[in-house]
Amino acid sequence: MLKLVGTGYTQGIGPVSVNILGDFNIAGEVWIIRDYFEKMGVQVVATITGDGRVDDIRRAHGAALNLVQCSGSMMHLATPASEERGIPFKRVSYFGIEDMAQALYDAAGFFAERSPASWTGPPALVRRGTLHHHAQIDRYRRKTPGPQGCGVRGRRLQGLFAGPGVTPVGNGHGDGGFADRPARRLRRTAQLVRRGDHHRRRLHPLELSSFLQEKQVDLFIGGVKERPIAYKLGVGFCDHNHERKEPLAGFTGMLNFAREVYNTVASPVWKLTPRGRKRELSWS
Repeated sequence: MLKLVGTGYTQGIGPVSVNILGDFNIAGEVWIIRDYFEKMGVQVVATITGDGRVDDIRRAHGAALNLVQCSGSMMHLATPASEERGIPFKRVSYFGIEDMAQALYDAAGFFAERSPASWTGPPALVRRGTLHHHAQIDRYRRKTPGPQGCGVRGRRLQGLFAGPGVTPVGNGHGDGGFADRPARRLRRTAQLVRRGDHHRRRLHPLELSSFLQEKQVDLFIGGVKERPIAYKLGVGFCDHNHERKEPLAGFTGMLNFAREVYNTVASPVWKLTPRGRKRELSWS
C-alpha cells in the first residue's frame, strides 16, 4: 500500500496546494487539469498516479488538500491521509463543463480563507473555458439532436452527456471501491441520475445486448469489452477506455467528446445496418 510518509520534503510547498489523486494521465489529461489549477494560483504538489514522480510523491504529505477523481483507486490513500496526516479530501470530476467548473470552485472555496485572491481565478478561467468552446460544442449538438446514449462509466458520463446533448437512458456503475458500496454510492448516484436514466450494475454481455435493443440506444460509451457488442448491434460506439488517444477531461475534453459523438452518431454507415434502415436515421 502506498503511504504518504517522510519528512524533509515539504520545502517549497505553499498553503494553497493540492495533490491530484486518481487521474491516470490518459492522453495527457492530467496536464490539462494541472494547468487549470496553476493558472488560478493553486500549486499542484503531486499527481498520483498519472505522470507521477517519485520526488513529488515524497512531498505529497505537505499538500493542503487532496482532490480525488477515481474513488475506487484512491480512497485507500485519501482516507488515511486525512485521518493520519490531517489532509482533507474532496471528490471531484473533470468530465464535462459543469463538473470541471465545480472542481475548480470547490478547490477555490477550500482555500478562500487562506488566500482570498484564489477566488479571482475560477470565474475568469471558467468563463474563458466555456465561452471558447461553447459555440463549437453547440454546433455539434444541433447536428445530432438528442441521440440516446448509455455507458459503463456512470458518474463521469453524466457530465459528458450534457455537453453534446446526449439523452441518457442507462449508465453502469460497476467500478469503485468498498467505500462506494452500497449505500453511499447509491445516494451519490441518485443525485446524478436524470429522470428516465437507469443506473445499474455492469451487465452480462447478453443482458447488455438486450438492454441496448430495448432502449433503442444510438450511442454506447465503453471500453474494449463492450465495443464488439455495440458494433454487432449496429450501435455507435465511443471509446472511454484507458487506451484512448484523445483527452476527454476538462473544457478541451468536452469539445473532443462532442466532436466524437457527432462523428459517430452522424456517420452514414448506420443507415446501412438493419436497425438503421428500420429507424431511418436522418442526421446530417
